Amino acid sequence: MDVILGGTANGKKEWVQQNYQKETRWAWCSFYKMDILDCTLPEEQNGLLVIEAFDEAVKRYLDDPETLYSWYKTLIKWENEYKARKLIVIGTDLNKGIVPVEKKDRQLRDAVGLWYQRLTKEAAQVYEVWYGQSAKWKG
Repeated sequence: MDVILGGTANGKKEWVQQNYQKETRWAWCSFYKMDILDCTLPEEQNGLLVIEAFDEAVKRYLDDPETLYSWYKTLIKWENEYKARKLIVIGTDLNKGIVPVEKKDRQLRDAVGLWYQRLTKEAAQVYEVWYGQSAKWKG
């Protein structure tokens, strides 16, 4: 798994498309547009699965973290099933800047931060993308 984090509208999606273009098989699940349970995992033994807007999935399942964790374990199992599979997780960094006033927004910020700690710990590579430029944190 590779994890790409950065600010809103800072070029994460474009950076992934540019830097993983050598992959011939792509599947893309954007949680700006769909629910995690609607994301179909490719059956091929090779290829790339991109999860965009992981923070939106955390937001949707803030009151049901067990479902999100169970789905995440399914993703990891999918990737580990065949060596030629690759999981890419894109997330927006919500932890820099002003602490939110509303309790629910602070809970989301904390939950996203905890998820990103888990993701970056388990990832092979971690990148931060700001203004279209990347910095490699891990791997």
